[in-house]
Amino acid sequence: MPRKQNGFGNASSFGFKKVNNKVDRSKSPGAAGLYPSDRTFGSTITRSAIEQYDIDSGWSRWRKGFEFYMRAAWNRLQRINPNFDPYDVTSKKYVDFEINTKLYQGTAGEINVKFDGYRFATTNSDTANHYVLVRTPVNPPSLGTVNTVQNDKLVYTDNFENKEIYVDINTTANSFMLRTMVGERISDGESEASLKNILTSQGKPSIYIGKSLRSKPTTIKLIIDKTALAASSVVQNAGGDFQVLVNKLAYVKEFYVEQTINSSFTFAEGSTYETFEGNERFAAIDVDLTKTSISVDLLDQNQELPPSLLDISGLTSLFSSTSASYVIDGTYVVDKNDYQKYFGKKYLTAEVIESEATTASFIINPFTIKSVKELNTTVELTSIPFTSEIKLFVPLGNQATLIFAQNSFTKEVVDYDADGSYNHERKYDASGTELALWKRLETDIDPWSSAVFNTSNPLVPATVYACSCPDHSHAQLRMPQATESSSNRKVNRQKQYPIPTAKSLDRFTEGALTETAGLMQSWATKEYKGSYKQCKHSIASKFINRIKTKEPDSYPSFATRSKFEDKLEQEINDVGDEITLSYERSDLSMIEIIFAMAEALNMDDAELAYVILKTEF
Repeated sequence: MPRKQNGFGNASSFGFKKVNNKVDRSKSPGAAGLYPSDRTFGSTITRSAIEQYDIDSGWSRWRKGFEFYMRAAWNRLQRINPNFDPYDVTSKKYVDFEINTKLYQGTAGEINVKFDGYRFATTNSDTANHYVLVRTPVNPPSLGTVNTVQNDKLVYTDNFENKEIYVDINTTANSFMLRTMVGERISDGESEASLKNILTSQGKPSIYIGKSLRSKPTTIKLIIDKTALAASSVVQNAGGDFQVLVNKLAYVKEFYVEQTINSSFTFAEGSTYETFEGNERFAAIDVDLTKTSISVDLLDQNQELPPSLLDISGLTSLFSSTSASYVIDGTYVVDKNDYQKYFGKKYLTAEVIESEATTASFIINPFTIKSVKELNTTVELTSIPFTSEIKLFVPLGNQATLIFAQNSFTKEVVDYDADGSYNHERKYDASGTELALWKRLETDIDPWSSAVFNTSNPLVPATVYACSCPDHSHAQLRMPQATESSSNRKVNRQKQYPIPTAKSLDRFTEGALTETAGLMQSWATKEYKGSYKQCKHSIASKFINRIKTKEPDSYPSFATRSKFEDKLEQEINDVGDEITLSYERSDLSMIEIIFAMAEALNMDDAELAYVILKTEF
């Protein structure tokens, strides 16, 4: 007889689990990449090859931009008309947004530019808007003509491995401006690319950039004639009290103008970004410079936009003088790693930089006056300590070499097909004048196999489309209320007040942007800044301006593309509600517009930090 079952329970519980013989259903396969369950600091996520390909594909971005254009999910950026007459039926309360300013303002080669733009609704911004600002140069001067394009990868193997295209140019009277245009989009009317660096005819860097130490920021002292300042209306309206100048702005254009390097510039070896303790990566320049007979303007801080974004010469001045003096005191460090490769086996030292550079200029925006001190015959105005930059220049000569990032090349041509036929219906305005022809923007350009830059066309700054969205700028602006109304507000988190995180730039690369913590966070690397930047909003804006961005060749996988179309349809269906929200919240702040303008003006981190900190929220 079989034994009686004991207290261990059902004997079948000790049996093995039956094999699943069903083939009609199975467990969903997991991702091929590595996705650890422990997502603590330092953990690594590794995507599969297909997942990474889908992310890198530019097709989704292009598809969204095209759909935004076709569905008219945009508005032209407008502002209140200062000349609006409510009693005139032809008078418009709002006019198209347009601002005239200068590119590289204050330098000897500043260029006139104008801005207009477009607004796109979103739920991921405090203002419920993202803005595309279009920077158009006005009669730009020739920066040089192309002589040779070094794009044979079998000959220029080192350049090919570094993903850099070298272009030899013949210089012009305005070519010196190229030394300040690192990061700028340069065009010959068809080909366009981002300038990564510029070398002299000897193959050495033509510019060295130094950033001020946080432990020793820059300080400016202005010395102005007491009698002249006392006669100004701003002091007289204050009963002769010079303290009324505290918190006013002071602007010295000469900071941007190249000046001879002399004994006031002390070069030293072995400085870190924070201290002077030995570190061979950096070279230090200590500046204690005094200059007399300089021009200075005192401005009020009541401008709609930060003064550096406007044509400063057109602003109302509280006081002007051409006989003032200044003393600049600051310490700057140069990262030698950025320039060592151009010297081969020769070790780059502070002494070498000193022997190469002959002139210098400073990136010093209109600064705030901290204190006012009356002396016998003069008044001393002292600035609030701030971070700034110094640019050390090397003469170019008759020839120079421009270095462009490989992934930054584009071409813009009239949209003809292979047979030479125009791909669009020709349209005319009311007067019978034909509208501008459609252009085709080709972004999948391989400069190693395609002809780029025409030797007969002058090089000029390109028209730039800059967007405030994180996808374009690789930066995040503060958003105290992302999608909530005033009656429904949730607790603010990291997303609302961006603080530097593990994905942020290192302290030296970030520079003055460290001061914008809580207002802005940036993860835009040097490599990204040197690439061709675009987003769905900038693509849509180009379509609006009759520039058709060619559909990219890199399609995502079929499964990803299918899910994308469903998500895109839902996103477009929600545009109406988003546009309503954008109108309700569009006046909360100008930070998005200001940030996009600063990006389009190719401002460095010191200038960008300045305009962010000077923006009224």
